[in-house]
Amino acid sequence: MIGITVILIVSWVLLFFFQKRNLLALGIVPNKNRAFPAIISFLFAVMICVAFQFVRSEINKAEWILSEGFSTEGLLNAFWWDIKSVLFEELIFRGAILFILIKRLGWKYAVILSAVAFGVYHWFSFGVFGNIMAMIIVFIGTGLMGLAWAWAYARSETILVPIALHLGWNYTFNSIFSNGPLGEIGFVLKTQDQLVEQNQFLNMMILMLAPVCMILFIKFFIKKKNLEFSTNS
Repeated sequence: MIGITVILIVSWVLLFFFQKRNLLALGIVPNKNRAFPAIISFLFAVMICVAFQFVRSEINKAEWILSEGFSTEGLLNAFWWDIKSVLFEELIFRGAILFILIKRLGWKYAVILSAVAFGVYHWFSFGVFGNIMAMIIVFIGTGLMGLAWAWAYARSETILVPIALHLGWNYTFNSIFSNGPLGEIGFVLKTQDQLVEQNQFLNMMILMLAPVCMILFIKFFIKKKNLEFSTNS
């Protein structure tokens, strides 16, 4: 939480210095026009992640079982951990800096720059820097996700939508299906190497489709506002 607090302070300073605005410019306060798209975004991200895990398990003939250490408390703790993790990344990559870039460069260049930065960031957070093939895969996968979430912010003019998409995906992928750093939380593979050894290329391609699905969702279900963020916004 200290890190998030620091980012909020820095964000406020940047917004005030460059745009004479405050944190409200990020659309961070829920209201009736922001809550609904955020809720459906969260539910869509959960749904698409569950669907992708199901397809991968069917292709690999893998079986998911409930973790031996499963508990409601564990799920809630994991949810809180994912909330903090998502807020940290969203405030950096879809927060004040993206808002300022949209105002200065236009939404298209701003969204692309945000996506590139998000992909590069994951080279280090995933610990793959130096492994060229892994770097390419991580950059494409996380970069496309970053592109989708940055566009969601630009299109909706509220950071709540990318937060919801990010949280829905991360919580389901990391915690419900135990793919994250917290270990076995929800479901686990009956045989741990089932999705690792078999059809690796196909597994990768399936996961690459996730951000494409999110982009389509944003295009058709997130109401477009003024993508340039009018000077009075």
